[in-house]
Amino acid sequence: MKNQVFRRSAGFTLVELLVVIVIIATLAGLAFLGYGRMRAIGDRAAAISVMRQLVVANISYSSDHGGQFVPIARMDENNALQEWFYDPEVLSYLTGDPESLTKTKAQREIAPVGLLDPVVNRARKKDYQKLSASYGMNSTGLGQFWPKKNTDPPMSYKYSQVANPSRTAFMISATDYQVSFASRYLWKTSPVEGKSPNQKMAYRHDNKAIVIYYDGSTGFVSMADMAKFDANGGDANPFWKALP
Repeated sequence: MKNQVFRRSAGFTLVELLVVIVIIATLAGLAFLGYGRMRAIGDRAAAISVMRQLVVANISYSSDHGGQFVPIARMDENNALQEWFYDPEVLSYLTGDPESLTKTKAQREIAPVGLLDPVVNRARKKDYQKLSASYGMNSTGLGQFWPKKNTDPPMSYKYSQVANPSRTAFMISATDYQVSFASRYLWKTSPVEGKSPNQKMAYRHDNKAIVIYYDGSTGFVSMADMAKFDANGGDANPFWKALP
């Protein structure tokens, strides 16, 4: 009998298969991390772009209202309340759509998807379709007065009243249409998306809130930055206080 020659099977061994699986899993993990970073960068860029549009709308509004910036809320000629995120005039400046002036309140409250913070849009939480679930106006220093009729003073500053436009926050990422000094730390105990009534800042972008200042410049602030502002004047710090 001739000697038989045994040949090794061309298949993979268990060890080789495990090595291949580990390599594939590692590459997939790296790709996922890269995608996450790229998406976060895109989210920030999209939110900043809209917030800059809000600054442009604010400036356009002021030029047609004697230098008065967009109010947090006002009463129109029919004594109907117009909060900034569904104010027809503000929306017409923001979107460039004159039909905003003729839409109903319910129609105006639902913002185009392109104007929402992408993080908020993906979360799909309470009233996420409203601008007020993405961005809030700095209300600190404007007092507690609320307009009752259209002859009442607007809840906003004039251009000449903002002492430090490059340091004072105009719009901040938030879960409410207004942001106050008193609510700057609420995100720490309740980092929940969705429109809220508590004037909460949202540190939704890499644990930071996006800020657009009155001069149109952009910044990011963390809770550690808030602590620094607290140590340097609190609600009188230029970040919060527009008046000198």
